Amino acid sequence: MLSRFIGRTKLLADLHDLLADHRLVTLTGAGGAGKTRLAREIAGTVFVELATISRPDMLLRGVAEVLEVEDSAVPDHLADRKTVLVLDNCEHLKDAAADLAQRLLHSAPGLTILTTSRERLGVPGERVLVVPPLDVPPADAPMSTAYESVALLADRAPSWQLTPQNWPDVVKLLHRVAGLPLAIELAAVRLRAMPLTEVVKRLDDEMKLLTRNDRVALPHHKTLRAVMDWSHDLCTPEEQRLWAQASVFAGGWDLSAAEAVSDSDTVLDDLDGLVAKSIVTFEHDRYHLLEPLRQYGADRLGDDRAAVLKRHLDHYGELVRHVSAGWITDTALVGLLRVEMANVEAALETSLGEPGRALELEFQLARMHGAFFASGWPEQYRRLRRALEGGARDHWHLEALTFSASLALTLGRPDEAAELLAEAEQLNGEFAGVFYARGERQWLLDGDYTALATMREARARFEPERQVIFSVHIAMASALLAEEPEVRADIADLAATAEGNEIAVGGLLMAQGVAQLRFGSPDDAADLLRSALARQRDSGDQWGPVWAVEALAWATAASGQARRAARLLGAAEAAQRLTGRPLASHETFRQMRAEAVARARDPEYRREHAAGVGLRSFDEIFAVALGEDTVPLTPAQLEVAKLVAEGLTNREIAARLHKSQRTVETQVQQIFAALGIKKRVMIAARLNLS
Repeated sequence: MLSRFIGRTKLLADLHDLLADHRLVTLTGAGGAGKTRLAREIAGTVFVELATISRPDMLLRGVAEVLEVEDSAVPDHLADRKTVLVLDNCEHLKDAAADLAQRLLHSAPGLTILTTSRERLGVPGERVLVVPPLDVPPADAPMSTAYESVALLADRAPSWQLTPQNWPDVVKLLHRVAGLPLAIELAAVRLRAMPLTEVVKRLDDEMKLLTRNDRVALPHHKTLRAVMDWSHDLCTPEEQRLWAQASVFAGGWDLSAAEAVSDSDTVLDDLDGLVAKSIVTFEHDRYHLLEPLRQYGADRLGDDRAAVLKRHLDHYGELVRHVSAGWITDTALVGLLRVEMANVEAALETSLGEPGRALELEFQLARMHGAFFASGWPEQYRRLRRALEGGARDHWHLEALTFSASLALTLGRPDEAAELLAEAEQLNGEFAGVFYARGERQWLLDGDYTALATMREARARFEPERQVIFSVHIAMASALLAEEPEVRADIADLAATAEGNEIAVGGLLMAQGVAQLRFGSPDDAADLLRSALARQRDSGDQWGPVWAVEALAWATAASGQARRAARLLGAAEAAQRLTGRPLASHETFRQMRAEAVARARDPEYRREHAAGVGLRSFDEIFAVALGEDTVPLTPAQLEVAKLVAEGLTNREIAARLHKSQRTVETQVQQIFAALGIKKRVMIAARLNLS
């Protein structure tokens, strides 16, 4: 081979093991995933390329030509030899390849056959090994050539150099081509004559951009589009249509969604066909299209696009309504929303063509705190304001106005909050949301005790299923503003309705922690606040932790742990930065923070505070707040370590975290090295996990 084989160490070992134990092995995977290249790494093979053979009756002739014998002599030639015969690119001749494989295996006891195909041959005794895309660095990963996709790009573009400055663009490029080796190699060709920034900029037009001028390459490998065309021609018309329709999905989909967007009554059969041909992947009850394949399908959708997008909007709009109506009493619905959030946001973009509908859906999403599980506070606010521009002045407009006023206040934009509240008051000054926005303003901006009465009045005007969330806010405001008997009463009101709602329970523990800080022991307060943070991490809440980390810093300072408090004060600022939610404009918080900063002053204050401010993710913030930052593991490794401590296997951990098993195996080995241990059972003891 002229080019160097990169990575795939474990995959190649698995292939060797399969070939040692089985006589027919098939490599499957998406077009451009590297099946042929992997097969060529098996030493001593007889390699037969079938892509240039168009007729089933010419298949034996192709094998004979490679063996340099007559067609009829092929079985006898192989009979007394120990041979590995590779039949490459069998998909368009699958039935003929299956028949030939059975004949040759029967007549040649020493023969092993390795095939590459978009789908298995279906021969008895066949073993299948899926060739996935190369591993791609996460968006926030430090620069490293340990990732196979990075190593391949660097190897195939020898005149180009990886640097810290171009690393972000490298990550973007590799994500854009979904780790497909063929696409990476085609991109590397462009790096010979085009700056990396320009390649990334023009990747939206990658089907035209990534042209390969390799004279010895087979015709269907000359361009990425040719690879896609090759796969498309193998599909039935019904499969081709579903491939195009599935391109409207973002982040995967389930069977019910596929049936909703398609106008076919054979969706399941068509999906099975696309999975068998390695066009669509199926994992954890969800279907996926790699991004290059999705783009190709989108190009094929044509005039049907508007109708398919409308069906997509209808399906996910109904999902939003369903979750919004029941999430408070059935918190499992929140998990469903998180899984489908990318599709929901895509549907919301479509809904902008129907302004009234867009406003309803944006508010339905906002009122279930969708912003805390998805794109964040500033984005939720931006989308609500955008939807308000086109919506009719109806009930949904009023709901969205008051929620937007609350978000503006939360985001430190009091003037915008005042304008939105004034507009809502003109529409209906007695509306519950108007009352609540007034009370919130009194509490946060003025630190005014009378805000509690206004907020309680608002809660009473809301429907029962929404009252529990407002009870969380009231309990927190009360814990900061009221005297002890009143605080205890508000906390008891929340406790009576919080059971079964993880977000409400986290809020309850948080309010109890603040109350304990004011009226009890700072150490007990810190314990309650850490319990709240653990709940908030488990539920995916990014609303509560902004308060809870700040309050934990106050409690830690009050207990005399100055250095720890300094780091937590910095971590609280990091949480505010990540959510776009500054607390500095809130009167009550200013007072409490000033006291905590004064108590946390220490010769190491500046260094510890800077370490907290520099945290880059909620995983890191939670680790500091929960005392896990003293463990010599990254947040991702710690997550795996906890699951190992629970007794899960690598395969089970991979399924739980939606990672490849190989990635989990690597992380477990890294954990062993970091902790200085050799057995899984020692992890729990080393990290004090149960």
